[in-house]
Amino acid sequence: MKIRFITLIATMICSSNVWGNFTIDQLTYGVSSEENREVYIADCKDTVTSVTIPNTVSMYGKEYSVVGIGENAFANCTSLASINIPNSITTISDYAFYNCSALTELTVPGSVTGIGKEALYGCKSLTTLHIMEGLDSIGQYAFWQCYALKDIYVSPDNPKFCSEDGILYNKDKTALLKHAPARPNTTFTVPASVTRIHECAFEDCKSLTSVILPQNLTYIGCRAFSYCQALAEINIPVNLQEIDDEAFGNCRSLTSLILPESLNKIGNRAFINCSNLHSVQLPANLTRIENSTFSNCVSLTGINFPETISFIGGNAFASCSLTQVTLPSQIETIEEYCFYNCKNLTSVSLPADHEINIGKSAFEGTHIITFYCKGTTPPVAADAFSWTNLQYSALFIPSQSVEAYKATEPWSKFGYVEDIESHATFFDVDTIRYRGENGTATAIFNADSWATEVVVPESVTQNGNLYTVTGIGNNAFESNSMSAIRLPQTITRIGNKAFFYCNSLQSIELPEQLSEIGEEAFYNCQSLQTVTIPESVSEIKYQTFAGCNKLEKVHVPEGLKRIHSNAFAYCSSLTAFDVPAQTDSIGNGVFNACSALNAISVSPQNTKYTSIDGILYNKTSTQLITYPAGQTALSFTLSDKVIRICQDAFFGNTCLQYVYIPNSVQEIGSRAFNSCVSLDSVRLPESLTEIPDYTFYKCQSLRSIQIPAAVKRIGTAAFYNCQNLASIRCEAINPPVIDLLTFNFVPTDIPIYVPQESINRYKEAEYWSTFSNYQGIQTGICNMNSSKEITFNQGLLHNPNGLSIQIFDTSGRLIYQGSETTIHLSEKGIYLIHYQQKTIKVSF
Repeated sequence: MKIRFITLIATMICSSNVWGNFTIDQLTYGVSSEENREVYIADCKDTVTSVTIPNTVSMYGKEYSVVGIGENAFANCTSLASINIPNSITTISDYAFYNCSALTELTVPGSVTGIGKEALYGCKSLTTLHIMEGLDSIGQYAFWQCYALKDIYVSPDNPKFCSEDGILYNKDKTALLKHAPARPNTTFTVPASVTRIHECAFEDCKSLTSVILPQNLTYIGCRAFSYCQALAEINIPVNLQEIDDEAFGNCRSLTSLILPESLNKIGNRAFINCSNLHSVQLPANLTRIENSTFSNCVSLTGINFPETISFIGGNAFASCSLTQVTLPSQIETIEEYCFYNCKNLTSVSLPADHEINIGKSAFEGTHIITFYCKGTTPPVAADAFSWTNLQYSALFIPSQSVEAYKATEPWSKFGYVEDIESHATFFDVDTIRYRGENGTATAIFNADSWATEVVVPESVTQNGNLYTVTGIGNNAFESNSMSAIRLPQTITRIGNKAFFYCNSLQSIELPEQLSEIGEEAFYNCQSLQTVTIPESVSEIKYQTFAGCNKLEKVHVPEGLKRIHSNAFAYCSSLTAFDVPAQTDSIGNGVFNACSALNAISVSPQNTKYTSIDGILYNKTSTQLITYPAGQTALSFTLSDKVIRICQDAFFGNTCLQYVYIPNSVQEIGSRAFNSCVSLDSVRLPESLTEIPDYTFYKCQSLRSIQIPAAVKRIGTAAFYNCQNLASIRCEAINPPVIDLLTFNFVPTDIPIYVPQESINRYKEAEYWSTFSNYQGIQTGICNMNSSKEITFNQGLLHNPNGLSIQIFDTSGRLIYQGSETTIHLSEKGIYLIHYQQKTIKVSF
């Protein structure tokens, strides 16, 4: 029936002398002493509106004195408006009138000696309290949330308590127990005799704007001034020693505090939610700041810590507006969430060497720009910056400790590591963060990543110092939503990934003085259409413009020396490229999957490279470097001058169906035919000793492959996802080394043609053993008779019945397998056609 229940046995009293409860009218009684015939009020009906407690009650022919009001006796009787307590009552127990929200007045008779803790908690309509002469103890929080209480009267004959102007004190007025919260006064002077202010003494005194405390005050109790929301001014006396938990919590008008040197303890949540508190002076000898002491003091912008502080508790400054924090030299512990959500906190400094432990999320939600660790040993702070992006923040540490910090989380997450003796400075101007030193600045981060247009200024000012903006830092505008950016002519360097994944960037004018563009600087800028690279740039680095799939034209400087790997990979709208005269180094895969690129031209004055039919070679044409992915020819025959096919040479060409590689070729680079999805067949040279990693990766139309006898190794994923392979002919006596991925997603039941004497070797070799259909290589001619089923005329072989046939050259290489009705043999020579256990010879 009630929220709180007493722990006595709830059985009805019977004719024997067993103690129990019984109900008369609206009240339930419990026997406290059968011998003395004494009972107490144990419970009451919730709906009661008015109660008169009798002096005595009779039950089973016995008369009992009513001597107490038990725990929770009237708890949650929310309709109870009045009660008459007789002089027989000696105790009012804990929670006795808990949440009797309609009770307006209460007289505690002279017979009552004690009121329990929280006895009147939540009596929100109680306006007047009369205390008679016998009361000598009042429990904690007895009058908590009695918001309407206006007057407290104490009998002059009471030896323990007194009242003055409706305010409750102990008898000698050294302790102030309760200032009635509904009193209309706006100012109050605490009597000079008072040395202690008890818990909740002024709680919810919403009219108070100013309180003057006596000089001899030594203690302010728990929640003493809590929720005094109009309290704007209070003097803290010089002899105060302790401010207990939540003493000034939610004093939202309090603006400043000067705490005396005598103060040696500030409790948990002492000033929590003091939202207008902007200035606090801490005592010089304070050693601890407890949990949530200044939590949510959103106007607090600065704090000076005494050097004696060794401990700062959890949430101590959570959600404050601190901008800089310098921790004292004696600090040892910074508890979890200490500076959580201090969104304006940009700079933190830790002292020199001694062990410091920083708790979980201590700096989560901050806006750290610079963090100074003066100690050579990294503080223990594994999760101190949870969910905080440190990529554009600077860590200043002793130069000899760089490796130690880089090897330790979270310090390894800082994007910039600086010598603590450095003159570098980091600062924000508008939405852009800069690193400044010696009069120049580099833009390193843009906080407004959703801005559609960005202007980088020519110069910025910080603390009166002028900095010329000369650089765009690594990742500075990564994943920004800008469609345009204006750079000043003072810019000389653009860092790695500076505009990485700026998908909406349509245009950018690169400054004439620009000398360096970093790796992946414009990676995946999918809206960028044209770029003019200044003459001062000498190299295009790794993947600088990779993934710019709308980039149609690139103007490169005549002085360009180097183009690094994948510089323009997947630029699917790029149609042409001119290699300047001075370019002497072109990396692998520069034009990978540039599906519209049909020609690469080279300046005739270039001494390193040449172009033949739009195909890029080295100057002597012995190395084929790039066969443009946009060329539309169905077949291609390499010149016998070529000895090397470079890495990624044919990458991503979707038109080629057949490639003839002469025996002059000694090496094929990795990924050479990667993603050539239309490639049907390819002739590999006899001199080949290795088929490197990913060579024919995802060549999904490849139907057959003949692996020369000299091949010793076939690399990882060399034929990965060649799902339409119908046969493999491997002439090597000893199975080439392969791995798990070499033929991944190739059917395992296709014919594998190997030398007859090597079948068992292949069946037992690692990973070759996954294939199940091994057949010995057929040599010689079974039948030289002419054929009615197959006819041949000037390089065209006719197979009108669609028979399954194999075509070999005179060296025994399988060059075709299938059942097409018309087959074109592109090279003159002698061929052996095998079908239906027959072999015929043709030539042209």
